[in-house]
Order: sequence, then structure tokens, then C-alpha cells
Amino acid sequence: MAFPDFHNHTFVAFCDISGFKQLMSRDAEKAVELLRKFYSDAYGILERTKERGHTPVYGLLVSDCAILVAENQDGITNPVAFKALLSTVKRFNKKSLQHGLMLTTSIVYGPFDYEQRSEGFGIEKNMITGAAYIEAYKDSNSTKPKLKCGECRIVIEGLPGDVVDEIDDGDFPMLKKDRGHYYYYWMRENPEEIEDFNKAYESTEDLKYLGMRLVLQGNKTIDVIGDGEEND
Repeated sequence: MAFPDFHNHTFVAFCDISGFKQLMSRDAEKAVELLRKFYSDAYGILERTKERGHTPVYGLLVSDCAILVAENQDGITNPVAFKALLSTVKRFNKKSLQHGLMLTTSIVYGPFDYEQRSEGFGIEKNMITGAAYIEAYKDSNSTKPKLKCGECRIVIEGLPGDVVDEIDDGDFPMLKKDRGHYYYYWMRENPEEIEDFNKAYESTEDLKYLGMRLVLQGNKTIDVIGDGEEND
């Protein structure tokens, strides 16, 4: 099913493959192969959300990015749409890791508009507008602190009250508040594991510098997708 015309307030996620541009410059053939897998995985994941009993999540794939939009019409409540999008983001990240790809994700609630325009020979027009898409892109690419590989965060400003109420009530236990964001710990199953994960993840900074030292000492480089900091 193609992405339908959409005009409403909803949750929009901007997902980006970490380190993809560096990989393209080093090994374009491998980058294209991984991108094909990313697209194939996206198709299967998004099709699953349209099965009976699931809240649909739609996706637009552009180069190494995915724009995910939760269905928020026809009586679907904000918390249900939010949960559907988080579940989709989790599946995207876990599937991508199987191919050695790490994603960064920013989620914003706000107006989103998409239209399929009339097409002509050699041209396809898809109009994407709305503050939710723009703010999700900005949060992913320019907001500090910069997103690290694998991180998913939700901009608090503009979140609907019913979603905030359910978060405060503990209905989304894998979300943790930090300044102007909630961070979604898709990589763990229990909230009790979050503190240990954060400590382990922060320690990877030491491993990065260890890798630099090994290269300086004459060791061969290790082929990786992202370095833990940069988000292209």
C-alpha cells in the first residue's frame, strides 16, 4: 500500500543511518548493498503494522533516511498511535543491527501533510510539509546534545496531554526524561536494565580511544558503520 495523502496532527519519526556517508566514500558497493537490505526490512516491518489489529505506521524512504508517520485518524487515540510508532522504531533498530547498521531517531508530535501530486514523464512529485517533519529533522541533525548511534528520543515540547499523562503514570516504562526530551530504550526489555545500559554505553568512549591508539601503533583498521558520535 502506497503512502496515503495525510493531513493531520500526528507523531513523526526521522530515522537516519549513522555513518552512512563515510561508508559510501570508503566502499560504495557495500553501502548500496546495505541500503537495499534497509529498504527491504522497512517494507516488511511497515506491512506488518497494517495487519488486522495493528495501528498502521506509514513510511517514506529517502536515501539513508526513513520518515515514519503514525496513523492518528479515524478514532485512533494519541497514546495508541504513539505506542505503535515506538514499536515500529524498535523493530527498525533491531532489524538494522542484524546488518551492522545503527540508527538515530527523533520523534515529534505536530502537523504533518503529505500529498501525491500529478506526475509527468521523468518526474515524480511528493509534497511533504508540516512542523512535525521539519522539527524531527532539525532535532536529529542539529539539536544538542547530538544523537548517538542507536539513540531514539522524543521532543517533549508539543506532546499531547494524554500521552504525557500516561508517561507520568508509568504506562511507558522504557522512556526516561532528560532536559527537553524523553529517551526511548528500545534496546532493553526492562526499565531496571536502563541504568546499567547507560553506564556500559558511556564506557564505549574509552573503547573508541583504545581503537585510535591501536591504529596509531600500527594495527589494521576495523570496518565499522558509525563511530558512536557522528550522525549523517
